[in-house]
Amino acid sequence: MIKICLLGSGSSGNATLVSSGDTHLLIDCGLFARRIVRQLGELGVSPDRLSGILITHEHTDHVRGLGTLLRGLEVPVVLSRLTAGGISSLNGDVTLQFFDVGEPFKIGRLEVHPFAVSHDAADPCGFTFRSRGVQVSYVTDLGCMTE
Repeated sequence: MIKICLLGSGSSGNATLVSSGDTHLLIDCGLFARRIVRQLGELGVSPDRLSGILITHEHTDHVRGLGTLLRGLEVPVVLSRLTAGGISSLNGDVTLQFFDVGEPFKIGRLEVHPFAVSHDAADPCGFTFRSRGVQVSYVTDLGCMTE
């Protein structure tokens, strides 16, 4: 089973929680960290239980709270190398895990397949998640729909 909980979406900030069992992935961190922590708590997920933070692209409304949220946390930030190059809040204390758009990888119970989207960013992507025969896709900030 895959659960998706939208924490915020829009020009003021984007963040979504995707979970399967004890695997919890935060997609984007564009809301203020305090709000993300509060909303995760309402869902019963402590930030230190996150398996990773996936970043779709480097725009502020997708990474605004990242630096603050990561203080004191040992949660990997999972993103493309091109996207990482555009995020100033990533410093030497942050664990980065890189993916190539189009190449699937696994985090805990979730298989993650990043796919390219049309948007004015360095390497924007959406994600398809698979777990136990269930598949769901997440996409934001589309310039136009592609196959």
